[in-house]
Amino acid sequence: MRYVVALALAALAVLGVHWAIGLGTLPRPWGALGLGTVAGVTLVATLIVWEIISPSEENADRDKRIAVEEAAKDEQRELRRAQRGAARNSRRRGEQPGSSAGEAD
Repeated sequence: MRYVVALALAALAVLGVHWAIGLGTLPRPWGALGLGTVAGVTLVATLIVWEIISPSEENADRDKRIAVEEAAKDEQRELRRAQRGAARNSRRRGEQPGSSAGEAD
């Protein structure tokens, strides 16, 4: 998400600089180099500020969180399987007496 935001801000910065001072209208290599520099500086600045405000997770913390989430998902799967099995067994029990009574007639 932070990269999408950084790219959007860089694009807006390039458009703003181009419209404000006409940096893109300079002779051939300088216009593109100037706009590229504006975009690069904006991207890097955005990512640095984002990292300062909201730091990325450490690898060990992320691995622990993922392990806990996986264990919770596995537990939920087992619970759903058990519930489905119990529902199937109760339906079978409900059908067996009816089918055996029908065969006895």
